[in-house]
Amino acid sequence: MIQVVAKNADKVTFRVSARRLPVYLDNWAIIALAKDRTGLRERFLNVLNRGADLLFSETSAAEIVGPTGASQDAVREFLGAIGPNWLPVEGLGLAGVMEREARGEGANSCISSSLLQRFYAGRSIQLYGEQRLDFVPPGFFDLGFFLDWLVPQKQDIELSFTRFDAVLRERLRDLRRAYDQHRSRFDLVLPRIPFDPSMPMTFCWQHMLRLLVVQGKAFQWKRGDSADFCHALMGASHAQFATLDKQWQRRIQALPPPNSLASIYSQPELEAFVDAVATAVDASPRLRFPGATEIYDIRG
Repeated sequence: MIQVVAKNADKVTFRVSARRLPVYLDNWAIIALAKDRTGLRERFLNVLNRGADLLFSETSAAEIVGPTGASQDAVREFLGAIGPNWLPVEGLGLAGVMEREARGEGANSCISSSLLQRFYAGRSIQLYGEQRLDFVPPGFFDLGFFLDWLVPQKQDIELSFTRFDAVLRERLRDLRRAYDQHRSRFDLVLPRIPFDPSMPMTFCWQHMLRLLVVQGKAFQWKRGDSADFCHALMGASHAQFATLDKQWQRRIQALPPPNSLASIYSQPELEAFVDAVATAVDASPRLRFPGATEIYDIRG
């Protein structure tokens, strides 16, 4: 959740925290919930109001931006209804998450302070024509604003995806070459590491690369796979419940136990996902990550 805890003429201070449990929605789940007319959408929003928080990145929003029309209007309305019950997290910046985990920042490692700052500046300009730090009205943290804000940035974000695709494809090619040449020594190249609850992204990154390498020709990196890769690792490592495509659900579930990664749900399981989150919120009176609160100052 994002809350303003102090403000004056030249500085606003935010508290960013996971109140009870963080959840992650792949883009298909955002669209499905936005267009739902069975009551599932309202049930999910109610769960957020009762203590769950959505992990959301500009990568997620950029993938949703598309043709205008009823679907886009539904998504914008749904995101707007989430209110302040979300956390700004890294999209393609998984390396930064792992660096922060290594520094001991724990659950806060996934939070993108730069995204929060840019969101605040852009939203202020939209509302006032200038950045006013002394006033934050109700509804300020409207996620629907992302869809408007990111339209002119979509091309740059897609270029970032293309570059990340190339980096990961080359990394996998090198690792597969090393695996094929010296399988018995592959652990020296990409070691198996035990699960550390303070470094879940590092665990997911290391073992997901190992899994994709061992799959060999069964997995051929395609254009756009970097987005699914990021969704899978962010959802699994820093959420408690997440929705993913079926193939990435299977890969996360194949990572070595014991671990406390997120419970993953695929497309046919969306209702079960909402039910599980609701049950967990009701059973969790305390923060999942005690003390998982970070204060950010933004100055004019």
